[in-house]
Amino acid sequence: MRQNVEFGLEIKKVAKVERKAISDHFISLVGLDGFADRYPHELSGGMKQRVAIARALAYDPEVLLMDEPFAAVDAQTRESLQDELLRIWRRRKKLSSSSPTVLKKRPFSATGWLF
Repeated sequence: MRQNVEFGLEIKKVAKVERKAISDHFISLVGLDGFADRYPHELSGGMKQRVAIARALAYDPEVLLMDEPFAAVDAQTRESLQDELLRIWRRRKKLSSSSPTVLKKRPFSATGWLF
């Protein structure tokens, strides 16, 4: 699973040590500590969804478009990830989502929820 999270970083030519540090941070952020060396077939659907979120955040894109990113996670994880995405948005101003449940108190436009 770690290689999956690090994929974009490898494409960006990020050094191996830095890739590991970044992937560790985002794997922990989505609550998958202890699963970094697992294969995708060993993860539940919700865990795979969290891996996808970690991979997207680790790449640090200019804009991150999300469509129902927490549909496959439990309520507690959803709340935690929503809070973390709000914190990231406040720091980086980079997120956009069409999900009405992604973050609390966000503006809405004709194209979806804006961050």
